[in-house]
Amino acid sequence: MPPRPTPARRRRAPLTRDRILATALALADRHGLEALTMRALGEALSVEAMSLYNHVSGKADLLTGIVDRVLDQIEFPAKGGDWRERMRMAMRSAWRVTTAHPNVVPLLLGSPADTPGSRALAERVLAGMVPAGFTPAEAHRIFRLAQTYTLGSALMRQRTPSPREVRNMVTALDGSGTFPLLRRALVDGPEIDAEADFGAGIALIIKAMPAPTGRPRASSGR
Repeated sequence: MPPRPTPARRRRAPLTRDRILATALALADRHGLEALTMRALGEALSVEAMSLYNHVSGKADLLTGIVDRVLDQIEFPAKGGDWRERMRMAMRSAWRVTTAHPNVVPLLLGSPADTPGSRALAERVLAGMVPAGFTPAEAHRIFRLAQTYTLGSALMRQRTPSPREVRNMVTALDGSGTFPLLRRALVDGPEIDAEADFGAGIALIIKAMPAPTGRPRASSGR
């Protein structure tokens, strides 16, 4: 019988910046930012850590790349509905993205504001707001307000007390006899729900946003 052919060796995917950042984000999602080291990343990619420096200049560049990769997932609809509805959809998109990557939220808050990803996100929002009659400066202010609320809410979500923790708080308040209004709020109010709180906040913020000072621009497709 002729010899059986030797199975072909599986070819390793080439090492690229995109592949490095995707793996780094996955590691951060699973194990937290503290566990994200160049050595751990190299092991996850089955390469020597030094090979990574051909594509990222160092840990700071790696973290900036992760931030930009997350920001790139936030969608701002260019069309459909009025500007308030598009802003609501964008804030909801940001909420979903930060929910999917909770370990990266502190990095989003502490990262430089001027990165390729942050510039691209701001440009997407302004491109959707300016045709509604906003000046670029007005649109950028609304963008900053929405960003502040969304990221702050994402951080608070990580500290939302569980129902058990709320019950323990009520028990402690019962024993102390102090803060009666707080106790009543915890007992009579609905269960603390970060998702519901975020939705309520969006409604309040968008309602309070100023109207554009200019006229909406007609669509070029008309």
